[in-house]
Amino acid sequence: MNEDKIQLTLEDFPDDIYILLEDDFRAKFFKTAWKINKSYRHLAMEIGVSNPVMLSWRRGKINSTNQDQFCPVWAIKEIIDYSKHSSEWKFDLGEVQKHIKAVRCRAGNYKIYNVKLPIYDSLELRALVTHLICDGSALNEKHRTSKYASTSLETINEFKEKLSIFGNIPNLIIREENYTNHYLKCYILNFSKAITKILTKKFNIDFRGEKARLPKEFFEGERKFLIAIVRTFLIDEGCIRDRT
Repeated sequence: MNEDKIQLTLEDFPDDIYILLEDDFRAKFFKTAWKINKSYRHLAMEIGVSNPVMLSWRRGKINSTNQDQFCPVWAIKEIIDYSKHSSEWKFDLGEVQKHIKAVRCRAGNYKIYNVKLPIYDSLELRALVTHLICDGSALNEKHRTSKYASTSLETINEFKEKLSIFGNIPNLIIREENYTNHYLKCYILNFSKAITKILTKKFNIDFRGEKARLPKEFFEGERKFLIAIVRTFLIDEGCIRDRT
């Protein structure tokens, strides 16, 4: 692994990503923060949220229902910042990331479970980014979904498998589309926009066609990582024939 060069951590997550913490850890995290900051009401006022919202973050449920209540990364960062002056506080982002139960965007159907951070440099990571530059739609814009398309079912399944480096994403469905301007059937896979947001922030990349560029970090590393990038470009954009 190229661990010293590239790794994705909670620090790389944009503020508008939402996380659900493991039950026991979540209880300790919020109870300690409330104690250090006088009360949950006082802490809620300090970071600018309502009391019911603060309580729902602690419970991990929306209004005592069975629906999970995710907490935004910006709030986790602010709670840490308001609490770190105390000797009783033992939680930094490095500790928090060990206890993430699930990740999602504010809206959308996809949740990522069993997230294992940090995510280190790998063939899969570099291939995913390259696929999204070539045949992906991964714009970090409101109301835009994230998806990858290919005329090869084998390629689309391979892309789906590579997404597992972020965790388990249920309900990923490959659908078929036919276009009047293309003689081949196209396969499309929608995936969590949280992945788009994380990659965009981490590598300072715009996946828009005319602006997309490989991250500068991708020009370094082991030979196998560089080969993975070239292979991915050939899969998406190449046309190799024995007559040309």
